[in-house]
Amino acid sequence: MNKIIRKIFSPSNLGAVIAILIVTGATARAAIPAYKSWLIQGTNLYTTGTNVGIGTANPTNILTVVQNSATDPIADAWTTYSSKRWKENIILITGALEKVKKLQGVYFNWKETGNHDLGMIAEEVGKIIPEVVAYEENGIDAKSIDYARLTALLVEAVKQLKAENDSLKQRIEIIEASAIR
Repeated sequence: MNKIIRKIFSPSNLGAVIAILIVTGATARAAIPAYKSWLIQGTNLYTTGTNVGIGTANPTNILTVVQNSATDPIADAWTTYSSKRWKENIILITGALEKVKKLQGVYFNWKETGNHDLGMIAEEVGKIIPEVVAYEENGIDAKSIDYARLTALLVEAVKQLKAENDSLKQRIEIIEASAIR
């Protein structure tokens, strides 16, 4: 089984991959220079120049993995660009706790495999936090939730709970102090 073990990034171009090293077992199988049309039929690795496909010759995303399952593609690590240098119109999330209270975690079985799982329903989440839901090209049918992006909302909700908890503790201390007198 082949796996990508090293991506070499260009220091001058944010996130630009200039080579990918693929190995079989413990030995290197191919070094693939980026920005060229490349194709490895045996491992189903393709590119359209900017998108990479595994199992598809027509990748529609930066990385498209087709394994006949909505949940098969996984990674050991994934980071998201988040520096202030690339952002504008930065506004603190307000009302986070109210939004979190509207979310519903559910247990379910995948139709395709019957596997039991847990998560949320994208259509429901999209009504509350549309920024974390991806839709089909028609803009109506939800297809996925970016669970990692919910972290910012959850952090603000926890901070709100902490502030409420601190306020209640202070009130209890005042009540207890006045009862002792």
